[in-house]
Amino acid sequence: MVFRIASSPYTHNQRQTSRIMLLVLLAAVPGIV
Repeated sequence: MVFRIASSPYTHNQRQTSRIMLLVLLAAVPGIV
């Protein structure tokens, strides 16, 4: 799903896209800290 969003950022499911972006950010936080 992430690759599909990366290839087509202008998807009609912006709410689902933003939710996935939040999940990715939350998953990346421990790596940054």
